[in-house]
Amino acid sequence: MRGFDMPMRTIMKPTLAVAAVLMLVLPVSVSVAGELSVEDAVERTLRNADSARRGRLEVQRSTSALRAAQAERFPSVSLSLSGSYLTDTDRTFDLEAGALGTIPDDPELIPIPPEDVEFDIALPNTVYRATATLEQPLFTWGQISRGIDAARLDREIRRAELRETEQDLRRDVREVYFGAVFAREAEQLLAEMHRVTGDIVADRRLNYAEGTVTREAVLEAEAQLAELHAALTETRESGEDAREALAFYTRGGRPEIGGLSSSFRASVPTLSEPELVELALSGSPRRDALAAQRRQAEAAAAAARGDRPLLPQLGLEISLEGYSERVPYLEDDWRDRSDYTVIISIGSEISLFDSGRRRWSITEAEQRASIARTGLEELERGMGLEVRRAVGGVRREAATLERREAEAAFAEERYRNAQVAYQNETITREEERLARLGALEAEAALIEARYELERALTRLEHTVADAL
Repeated sequence: MRGFDMPMRTIMKPTLAVAAVLMLVLPVSVSVAGELSVEDAVERTLRNADSARRGRLEVQRSTSALRAAQAERFPSVSLSLSGSYLTDTDRTFDLEAGALGTIPDDPELIPIPPEDVEFDIALPNTVYRATATLEQPLFTWGQISRGIDAARLDREIRRAELRETEQDLRRDVREVYFGAVFAREAEQLLAEMHRVTGDIVADRRLNYAEGTVTREAVLEAEAQLAELHAALTETRESGEDAREALAFYTRGGRPEIGGLSSSFRASVPTLSEPELVELALSGSPRRDALAAQRRQAEAAAAAARGDRPLLPQLGLEISLEGYSERVPYLEDDWRDRSDYTVIISIGSEISLFDSGRRRWSITEAEQRASIARTGLEELERGMGLEVRRAVGGVRREAATLERREAEAAFAEERYRNAQVAYQNETITREEERLARLGALEAEAALIEARYELERALTRLEHTVADAL
């Protein structure tokens, strides 16, 4: 009597791995009807995913920062208004006799005033001031230009990071989408295998009652039935996890399991590793971000070296200051008690001594530039290895798919022969059922091979920046 030989534990490993990584989801979503292709899922994700929205906001923020840096070249105007109340405004002035001179009165001189005089004056308690100031930098030794360049490079970095986020989202959505498709196909096969194994269990129980098989044979079939039930449950739940992950990414309802319309790719494009390496380097958003960071760090180091002491920064300031002892426009005599003045200033700021701050700033900036260059060089050197691994993975999975197709064709032919033999009563019903299980297992392995090839192609596309 033939036993069971169905290693079903490996069927759902890929889907479980996807679900374990990606199922960081919020409350369960409601299922929605209608078809959903993988292209639609990717498009919705790029439009609605929180990480993509954050990336677009970062680009907008960096654009605003660039415009703010560019505005530093132009003048700024400020206005200050104040009103003051003076608590002690009484003043006493003494005027001595003759302080204003004398009048000749022959033969004497009459002093003015003729005697000491004391004046008591009560000044106004309120003073109102308005000052408008225009400031324009004249010469800053390139600091404003360097600030603009740094802001422009920061925007390049944010754009590259957004592209990298979108590239990661495409990979993740494709993996979880085809994980759900794989779970759907595997669930159907496992359900049929569970039904066929149930027939075998029923037959062995009947044969055991008739004394033609041992209890061990019955327990073996029951154990295999329990294993298939566990695998079927695991597959079904993994499919639910994958569909919920799709809802999380697309920010929509959970797609119906039958509404996933895209299928696994069965063909492999021509793969030229040198060309793929060039595509990976030219289209890598991570490389673009590191290159911009390197230029930014090198510019900061150059600016730090050029920021020498005793180099004055010049600026122009024009102030119009007006004041009044009465509330302007509200009191009748405010114009008689008002005055204004214009102040034009050219100022400079010079650094004389900074306790070594500049020297350490130069060292820190040069170290940042070295770190950025090292990161870029490491990525460029490692790109060939990443492409090699991705291409090798595709070729291995393609070879596995070819083998699984041959095995599935062989198992199907063996099952057809078993059906004929069973109809001719040359084999038992259990042997025919076991042949059916073998054909189903080969079909499950074929579906898994197609899924693994799809995953390998997705990883290769991610490595070469979706250039396939």
